[in-house]
Amino acid sequence: MNVYHSSFTRILAVVVVFLTFVACGIGAPAAPTPTTPPTPLAAPTETAVPPTPSPESGAISSLTDVRRATIQIEAQGSFMDPEVGLQLNVAGRGSGFIIDESGIAVTNNHVVTGAALLKVWVGGESEPRNARILGVSECSDLAVIDIEGDGYPYLEWYDGPITTGLDVYAAGFPLGDPEFTLTRGIVSKERASGETSWASIDAVIEHDATINPGNSGGPLVTEDGKVVAVNYASVPDFNQYFAIARDEAIKVIEQLRAGQDVDSIGVNGTAVNDGEGLSGIWVASVKSGSPADNTGIKSGDIIVSLEGLVLATDGTMADYCDILRSHDPGDILRVEVIRFATAEVLEGQLNGRELEQSFSFAQELQGEVDENAETVTYNYTTVTDDSGVVTMEVPQEWNDVTGFPWEENGEIIGASIVASSNIDDFYNSYSTPGVFFGASRVLAQTYDAAGLLDLFDFTDGCTYDGRYDYEDPLYTGLYDFYTDCGGVGTIVVNLAAMPEDQSLIILLQLQVVSEADLDAADRILNTFQVIGDLPSEGTVSTAPPAEEPTTPSQPATATFFEDFEGPLAGDWNLKSGEEATREIIDGELHLTVHAANTLVWSSPGRYEAGDIVVELDARQVAGPDNNNYGVIIRYQDPNNFYEFDISGDGYAAIAKWEDGDFTILADWQASSSINPGNASNHLTVVAQGSRMDFYVNGDRVASVTDSAFDSGDIALVAGTYDEAGVHIAFDNVSVKRPGAGAESPEPPPPTPAPTSTPTPSPSSEIPAEWFPPPGKASIVLVNEASADLVFTMGNQEHKLIANTQKVVFYDPGSYTYTASDPRFESYNSECVLKADTIYYWYTDDSSWGSCFQIWP
Repeated sequence: MNVYHSSFTRILAVVVVFLTFVACGIGAPAAPTPTTPPTPLAAPTETAVPPTPSPESGAISSLTDVRRATIQIEAQGSFMDPEVGLQLNVAGRGSGFIIDESGIAVTNNHVVTGAALLKVWVGGESEPRNARILGVSECSDLAVIDIEGDGYPYLEWYDGPITTGLDVYAAGFPLGDPEFTLTRGIVSKERASGETSWASIDAVIEHDATINPGNSGGPLVTEDGKVVAVNYASVPDFNQYFAIARDEAIKVIEQLRAGQDVDSIGVNGTAVNDGEGLSGIWVASVKSGSPADNTGIKSGDIIVSLEGLVLATDGTMADYCDILRSHDPGDILRVEVIRFATAEVLEGQLNGRELEQSFSFAQELQGEVDENAETVTYNYTTVTDDSGVVTMEVPQEWNDVTGFPWEENGEIIGASIVASSNIDDFYNSYSTPGVFFGASRVLAQTYDAAGLLDLFDFTDGCTYDGRYDYEDPLYTGLYDFYTDCGGVGTIVVNLAAMPEDQSLIILLQLQVVSEADLDAADRILNTFQVIGDLPSEGTVSTAPPAEEPTTPSQPATATFFEDFEGPLAGDWNLKSGEEATREIIDGELHLTVHAANTLVWSSPGRYEAGDIVVELDARQVAGPDNNNYGVIIRYQDPNNFYEFDISGDGYAAIAKWEDGDFTILADWQASSSINPGNASNHLTVVAQGSRMDFYVNGDRVASVTDSAFDSGDIALVAGTYDEAGVHIAFDNVSVKRPGAGAESPEPPPPTPAPTSTPTPSPSSEIPAEWFPPPGKASIVLVNEASADLVFTMGNQEHKLIANTQKVVFYDPGSYTYTASDPRFESYNSECVLKADTIYYWYTDDSSWGSCFQIWP
């Protein structure tokens, strides 16, 4: 039995039902311009305020002059059309408009995303100009581009009420014609539905000023040339035309202008539904370097589910966009894709593992179950064990669920979930479907997959069919397959598998009674996860898992968690600053600092441990970017604590308050790891003994050593400088202990390298910057040669200048790598990385090094 393939039962007859629009394209990302570092915490300085534009600055003030600030955009590239197929080197045209004299312009996402090249004609000019994309939003169907040059005329936003009957004019270059057009109408509806097959917008305006294909992205203006909305859709048969409302557009445009993509994974997509149960987001093109591109999504793919939710069942982007809006840009999201070009079903993670072919019990075992069994269609729900360590999706009908620890002889050896419509019947008969899912680090010390499976034998009631290989994107192992169990046609699947680093082992026992249970088995296989810290010590017996587990317990490392959803795990009152407010809004703690030069914080008032790992999500909601916000640890009182801060313009620092005196321990440094402006960032502080490391979005941004305080409370902090109004939201505050015996962060000496490999060793005291963020691996790349070289690993290219070194971080896993040096042939090999481990790679003028472990 071949268990690692998928096939299609039918070919998609795509029915694309959408409002008429044209000018899909493809494009490339652009980096935001760096800003000035914030003033040190101890001595804030003035924040510059941009001058208010004057009429002489180029702002358009008449309908006649709107043409001068309206642009035609040609997006050149290749994309996959759901009806036509692959279109190579094609050019679609749309419109847009300039909003700043420096050449910043607004258009639609579907006009530019995925474009290889953008050409822009300003005001009907005969020669095009080049432009680059600053940011896009798939769900709002907006994009901001930067046209080369400056000194452009530009449009300003209409500041009056947008009411039914308001006279409006649609400006643009429809039908690919270089001739500018202006059509007149009125606002016919102030708030219309913005749910379409290519966008999901909260507020759109319906009007009757005629727009045609090619008007996409152009401005809807008043009689004095002020922008009311951004045109994006039409239903000409009903004389209905739609534009993205001013207030909806402005809040997104400001983020795009700052170089941030909003509600976007990097695809130019359309919701499709064949009317026979197959639906999703058809991908016409993919933006290079985007999360979609990094995951392996290609033109022509259909994204059928995101985080387990089937997409576009109503023919719109609504569900897809709701998922994106409920997660941060860097969150790991499970994605499933159908690729018709290769007849595959692929599964992977955005911001995580790449797409790989899915394993399907439903396909492999179809026909093996009792054909006379009652036909059932399941709906699914997520279940988690009592300690929050393992999770999976199971049928809602399997509502008899336990999540006790996995125990043997009174010792906890792991975490487990049992789910069935009746657990007693699941254990004691073959007539009831169900699942046992257990994960254990303890068992992994003794058993591999084959050894664990050997502990179980179902031949007393079943026919043994054999042992088969199993592989999915995370685990590799074996499963035993039993048929005709209990004489009623039931199938039992007993699966054991391990991740590549063999740090744990999972056991999955499935009892399949009907074809619906096969689909349930597939859902379980696609969703089971280990999401927390498993026990690492215990006494292991050779018996199967206990049928009656004992009472649950929390993982040994977990100490505190607050998601601000239910009763608070502490008081979280303001601790300093009179001109500030603290609110709990929609499951977040919001700190707003109303006064200038003010620092405020809020703490639970209950945590006293010394060595800790603090993680949290922090989001700048509003206010100046010249600010500071983050986390306080080892808080003794208002005059004694450590402070870990980032700023809205992308800088990080560590400070200490001791007896009221302020000291910068790690001065403000810019970091590309920080999402600037009104964006979310994931902060992590690891404090062990006197050593403290500060991470933002998984990357270390600062490290210090200081022994003034060894324990104390935590707090969430926000501050202002010369400009007031900073508003920060915090969520998902987690505090853990880094582990027993971690009194000192100093590592042991490095392990010697193999004698066959060049062995220039680092000093016996490993530099602090070599240590990886929690859960990652670091590679120290050392080039002591006289030539520059390139080290490529896992699709990431690292350039090493002669006689320099560089430290890079990777997720655990197996990677192929290539080292390219003009003096030698390319050196190709493989490196297997473990979490929380340091590796060393070296070259000099005579030889290559290798990827070998030096710590621990």
